[in-house]
Amino acid sequence: MWQLMIAISLLGNLSRVRASCTYPYVTVGEKCLFFATMAEVPHSEARQMCHSMDGELAALLTPTQFKDFVDYIKDNGFSGHRFWLDGSDAAAEGLWQTSAGHPLPMGTPFWATFYGNSEPNNKGNEDCLEVFPTYFNYMNDVSCDTIRTPVCEKSVASASRNATAPKDCPMPYVELAGLCLAFVTWADQGWAEARQTCHGLSGELAAITDIEQLRAVYLYLHQESIFWLGGSDGEEEGSWTWTGGAAVDMGTPFWGFIGSAEGQEPKGGAAENCLCLDARAGHFFFDARCGASLNPLCMLVQQ
Repeated sequence: MWQLMIAISLLGNLSRVRASCTYPYVTVGEKCLFFATMAEVPHSEARQMCHSMDGELAALLTPTQFKDFVDYIKDNGFSGHRFWLDGSDAAAEGLWQTSAGHPLPMGTPFWATFYGNSEPNNKGNEDCLEVFPTYFNYMNDVSCDTIRTPVCEKSVASASRNATAPKDCPMPYVELAGLCLAFVTWADQGWAEARQTCHGLSGELAAITDIEQLRAVYLYLHQESIFWLGGSDGEEEGSWTWTGGAAVDMGTPFWGFIGSAEGQEPKGGAAENCLCLDARAGHFFFDARCGASLNPLCMLVQQ
């Protein structure tokens, strides 16, 4: 049956072929992926389908790979699908790894995280990995017997990302993902006052414009502080920009949510016009009242 599903899916992917990947695979960032959108099968059969296509279920191991994947499914109308990815903890509960044995990254910006809960939670013996649209296309664990849509990956020679040269950051700044950042935990201030604090440190409220930067901040932070960032929609409701004028990236994998029923941030309307990283929900982006007393997260402004 799934052989027929593959044939139908090939027709659906024809218009999206790019030169760098061999048909029926399409270029998604640095990967060649095949979205078998006409198929819904259990995890084991999904792997068999991918093997028949000279591939394996797709493994998303870096923040950039995950963002490229999420952007692609949104741009191509696939957001309603629940996709199988390469990942399981069936061999050892809580030890998530790919079929090749590579450890899966946990936490932000990959897995769904919200107030009072975070994935994976193994609710009902959930040992396989999916992308879950109800959780705004973040990762979720689910029973391997559930039927989902496979995403296959074909190995290609990947070009190495240019490593960001470490910066020599003056105190109190630390270097993270090419930025000099200062976590001003000794100050509880409103957003405008927090900007002034950063200016006094030859900086500005931080602009997190790359998903690798958000991952680095998440891994660095251990305290439960909530930090101001340099984003706001105070000039025009719903139009989020950084203090430098560039647009803030919206949706997954930057913005968090309190619960699936409440919807994804930002959702505070005219009452919440300033941007923060919320420790209570994985240090994803949230909107907040600009007068709230939070800690500034400053970014050194290069002179």
